[in-house]
Amino acid sequence: MDARELIRWTVVGLAGVTALLYALIGTNVVSLGRITPEEQRAFGIAATVVFAVGAVVGVLWDERWIWIVGAGGLALIIVMYFSLASRRDPRFEIWGILIRVAQVPLLVGLASLAFTAE
Repeated sequence: MDARELIRWTVVGLAGVTALLYALIGTNVVSLGRITPEEQRAFGIAATVVFAVGAVVGVLWDERWIWIVGAGGLALIIVMYFSLASRRDPRFEIWGILIRVAQVPLLVGLASLAFTAE
């Protein structure tokens, strides 16, 4: 397995972990506390689907444009999380931070795949 393939499978794994964390939110196994259970379910399920589809796409295709779109979308998600913190109470919760812990290396991996030769 070469370095690019290792990065690709790491990206797929991190997308899967992120989907799993969002699934815990979407099934109300964990509570965000600041939104209704219905809102939490809708948010969590939508995010689960996005990251699960991303993982599947990463397994099936190794295309630069896919990695660019993924990196751009994920960067937007991370920026929005921190930008909206001042509107939340509490500003940060353990689940949001855990998800960002998975998403930051995921973003680095996506960027690496986007800007290295196939």
